[in-house]
Amino acid sequence: MIHKKIKTVLFKDSPDKIIIEYKKATVVDDVSDEELIPIINKILKTNPAAVADYKSGKKQVMNFLVGQVLREVKKKIEFKRLKALIISMFS
Repeated sequence: MIHKKIKTVLFKDSPDKIIIEYKKATVVDDVSDEELIPIINKILKTNPAAVADYKSGKKQVMNFLVGQVLREVKKKIEFKRLKALIISMFS
């Protein structure tokens, strides 16, 4: 799969430029767990139906919850890390 930000340069630029563009597109922001936890708590409290759906087995709801956190934070965060943090808060 080709990342959409580098798709336009893929066939007309040098390999070095393609690598640089890819690295720019995949950089994540450094956000601490301490900064994320209050935001996650807020999202979980404002979306009780999504939390209930996830707990009842609808795992795809996690994508919605992660998206809500990302929208609130307005930064790029690694999906797996954010998902694990949200899951840890269910316990």
